[in-house]
Order: sequence, then C-alpha cells, then structure tokens
Amino acid sequence: MKIDNLVNSILSINTALRETAAKAINKCVTARNWLIGYYIVHYEQNGEDRAVYGERILQSLSERLDDEGLSYRNLKLYRQFYVAFPESGVCVSRFLLAQHSIRQPLVAQLQSDENELIRIGQPLVAKSES
Repeated sequence: MKIDNLVNSILSINTALRETAAKAINKCVTARNWLIGYYIVHYEQNGEDRAVYGERILQSLSERLDDEGLSYRNLKLYRQFYVAFPESGVCVSRFLLAQHSIRQPLVAQLQSDENELIRIGQPLVAKSES
C-alpha cells in the first residue's frame, strides 16, 4: 500500500465515522430534549404539587437538578420543543427502544407506568372535570 492510499483510507474512515457519530449524538440529544419537555408538561398538567406553576416549576427544577445542560433556560426550551412537536413521541420511543446501550434503564423507567410508552407521542390534555 502506498502512503497516499493509506492517507486516503484514513481520511475516508475518519470522515464517515465522524459524520455517523454526529448524527447519532444529534438523535440522542433530540430524544433527550423531547422527553424532558414531555415530563415537564406531564408534571404541569398532572403533578401533585399544584401550588407551584409555570416558570417557578422550571426555576425550582433547574436549581434542584444543578446541571449546566438542565438550566432554567434549557428546561424552558425543552418544554417548548415538546409543546411544538408532541407527535414526535412515536419516533422518540422507537429510537430509544432501538438503542441497546440505553434501552434497559430507560425502558424500565418508562414502563414504571405501563401505559407510558403508549402515551408518549400523544398530546396531553388537561383532565376534564365531570
């Protein structure tokens, strides 16, 4: 093998795998953001702590989570993302089920409520009083 062939092979492999990794990371980040938004909206609509609403929930969450990626601003964006695209849950749940490395702990968490995987992707509606 000539050095030029070696260089081309390494560059080709590096480019292809770097692009694949970036796509995988983007999918995981998108799924994470959507799910966080889903749980925030779910909590706001059905949460037990009804005394805390809106921005105060996000502020309280960001303080308790104490993580740069889970700042007040980001939590607000995650909630907006879910509200704008509630139908994405079907894609998110399929993506997560296909991920072997994260499937077990995440599916166990989602299945703590047996209907959770079914409900993901369906817009939440406030419970009507009858």
